[in-house]
Amino acid sequence: MQTPEGEPFPNGSYPFRFSIYATENDTNTLWTETQPLVEVTDGLSNTIIFGETPPPSNLFDQWDSLWLEVAIDRDNDGFAQEDIFNPRTPLHAVPFALYANAAAVRPQHLQL
Repeated sequence: MQTPEGEPFPNGSYPFRFSIYATENDTNTLWTETQPLVEVTDGLSNTIIFGETPPPSNLFDQWDSLWLEVAIDRDNDGFAQEDIFNPRTPLHAVPFALYANAAAVRPQHLQL
């Protein structure tokens, strides 16, 4: 992970904001979650999204593509335009996840 200026991100704990959009340049947020402290070590971080704020139940059924935006409040003054990492990252479903979702939507009846 690098700062917007291209420097390695300093070690520490930072507020992170994750947002999902329908397109790469959309301004309408479909979902957002702020995590108050995410640890960054040697430019790497690890966290679980949807842990604090569950997504809308139809988020992954409703859109053909979804884009993830990540922002890090590196100076603890609120999220500003310069805190947003660009470009947004496209989210892709893996085939097994699509199969599992279809199975959950259409329960199979057991025949004996």
